Amino acid sequence: MTLNYVEGDDQGEPIVFIHGIGGRWQAWSQEIGLVAYAWHPFAVDLRGHGKSSSAETGYRFNDYPRDIISLLESQIRRPAVLVAHSLGAVTAIGVASERPDLVCAIVLEDPPIFSHQRSGRSRRAGEFARMQELARMDVPDSEMIPLIMEMNPDQTAAQARARAASLRGLDPEVYTPTLDGTSMEGFDADARLAAIECPALLMQADPSLGAAMTDEEAERAAAAIPDCTFVRMRNVGHGIHRDDPVNFRRVLFDFLDTIQESN
Repeated sequence: MTLNYVEGDDQGEPIVFIHGIGGRWQAWSQEIGLVAYAWHPFAVDLRGHGKSSSAETGYRFNDYPRDIISLLESQIRRPAVLVAHSLGAVTAIGVASERPDLVCAIVLEDPPIFSHQRSGRSRRAGEFARMQELARMDVPDSEMIPLIMEMNPDQTAAQARARAASLRGLDPEVYTPTLDGTSMEGFDADARLAAIECPALLMQADPSLGAAMTDEEAERAAAAIPDCTFVRMRNVGHGIHRDDPVNFRRVLFDFLDTIQESN
């Protein structure tokens, strides 16, 4: 399969941005520009997303890390910082636990690392089922955008347009494991977290606003990672970097500064 990624100027150590389910690399376009002064940024479309290939081998948590490992081995060829949201954060956990030699730090934005274990499937299953239905439709943006805004009345027209663009490049099957309860097959969350050797920043969104982790789950994850900086981001939902970019970037850069100092 083909993995699509973008690369910025080389001003330092590599940093790789990984989006969440249903997204694409453009979800990180602003952050890419902000780190370009001191880092070598990359952003990737996960399998089945954006311009990357669809995957016959599946879309479970265990399937995504091998693609990022391949990118790190064949194209980046240096240990990198992984900055990742939601499904991307679970993928980063997989990469760091499997290949610690390829990762020097990870930033985990509200990973749904335990929610599937507790409920049997994603707590956002209803939303994902609607997005899968939209992804299967072959309609122009003029029809798609109003449908997205009807489903998400809090979104602006610009955000709905961006979501429509993501859906155009999406394999609808990426949502299937979250809907049938198979996302975590073969993925031992506790063992994966305990195997992370690099420094980690774990950001938890506000559970009252749709976070992927409860307070108990976030504390469990933070305790399992040997070197973890845990930050609760209150008054913001699951999409922290999108909905509260100022505070997200403040926490991110405070963490990245410590990684640069140690390298």
